[in-house]
Amino acid sequence: MPRNVRGAIPGVPWRIQSMSHHLDTPLAAQSGQLCIEDLDAFNGERGTVFVMDVNSSVTRADIKYGFHAEARYEFKVHFDGAELEELTYRVAFGEPDARGRQTLTLHALTGGEARDDAATGKLLVQGRTGEVASNDVLRIWAGRIMDPFYIDLDQLATVNDAFRNSAKLDRSAWRPENPRNSFAGTTVESIVLEVSRDLSVRGGCLTILTIAPIRAPPLTAPTGRANDQD
Repeated sequence: MPRNVRGAIPGVPWRIQSMSHHLDTPLAAQSGQLCIEDLDAFNGERGTVFVMDVNSSVTRADIKYGFHAEARYEFKVHFDGAELEELTYRVAFGEPDARGRQTLTLHALTGGEARDDAATGKLLVQGRTGEVASNDVLRIWAGRIMDPFYIDLDQLATVNDAFRNSAKLDRSAWRPENPRNSFAGTTVESIVLEVSRDLSVRGGCLTILTIAPIRAPPLTAPTGRANDQD
């Protein structure tokens, strides 16, 4: 499930190319661990921050928490508008222990290796979910958090209907004093990586391509009508 986002770094041009969302595919309900919910990149305290959220609890009540132990979660960086990535940060997780915590590894792949699924790259840090792992130039944290996504699905349905029917948007039933967040109380698994700005952005236009499942088992699309809510 490739997802692209361009920019989001102060001083660097940006535009969204495409982005996944909660429940944008019926496979999201089958394995939320392999569904990217949100992707962010922004200026942090020490450098550039990359954030990937997966596995939203909005999918269903009995979701399997944690990250997929057979998947690789990657941030692929294209410098100066290059067609191919030159830097990949690859995060992988182990099986959960009795407390649900998982080991994690962060590798960096550069040059041709950044585009090679078989390459291993350089191990940067090792750690566990729920704890910060760091070295002199980066830090990473992964674990479950409250979902920062906000939307009123009733209003989304109103907008979708107007767009689908080429009709005027009617928001007369909505009251600003009674906002509703359809994702209130939901959670996601989040990967937060902050790296030295010198290591992540050399200038020009930054593109991030994330591909969550690489070696994960194939998913089988369910039969019946797809549930496209977002």
